[in-house]
Amino acid sequence: MTAHKDGVEVLWYLTAPDGRNPWTPNGARKIDLPYLRQIASAIDHLGYTGALLATGPHDTWVLGSSLITSTERMRFLIAVSPPLISPVLAAKMTQTFDELSQGRVLLNIINGNSTQMRAYGSTLEHDERYAYTDEWITVWRKAVAGERLDFHGKYITAEGQALQLKPVQMPTPPLWFGGSSQAAHETAAKHIDTYLSWGEPPTQVAEKIRDLSALAAKHGRTLRYGIRLYLIVRDTDEEAWEEANRLLGTMDEAR
Repeated sequence: MTAHKDGVEVLWYLTAPDGRNPWTPNGARKIDLPYLRQIASAIDHLGYTGALLATGPHDTWVLGSSLITSTERMRFLIAVSPPLISPVLAAKMTQTFDELSQGRVLLNIINGNSTQMRAYGSTLEHDERYAYTDEWITVWRKAVAGERLDFHGKYITAEGQALQLKPVQMPTPPLWFGGSSQAAHETAAKHIDTYLSWGEPPTQVAEKIRDLSALAAKHGRTLRYGIRLYLIVRDTDEEAWEEANRLLGTMDEAR
């Protein structure tokens, strides 16, 4: 959910797991293409801004691409991890998706954790991942906008003219981003269009926004802000809390 000059934008969530007990083998429902198309169509028809395609069992680019023709208005907030993909290749994929969806792609930049990244072959530690992302976004923005590249950084080198397309959303589709560390805040303040917070207590979110706003101002920038929440809807507060506690009770404490 994000604040916008014309009001509040509400995006849904289009990623497994799902079901009555989604974090358990027996309680999670099967997530297949017909079900995902059904959900995407509902998001589109009911007037939500779009949906977050977060990291999960499916590749986010392939998942999003498979749903373009099932929707007309829904925007696709696609999770991308910079350490795992070339910024220029990601720029080409962004251009292609933006053209084929007629300007409906958004990117959610994620940095993951060290254990997860090592499983994919990246050995950068926490702060190094954000330093890498700083360079990655710089190259990505230039490549998506169709500029010639001449970048020589600590982690990334990119030269020449690689791409032929230009995005529908000029100069680039918007970037979203989360992360609570100081390194994350510095990167967001310098590069990101919308900062996406976890559903933390209001005082913690307010503190984040104050810090990010001050950092962004140093770069002559202002950010938009969103918050990611899971909703449990029942007729009364008591019934909603009962369901929340039931869900917690189904989870493995080790997880």
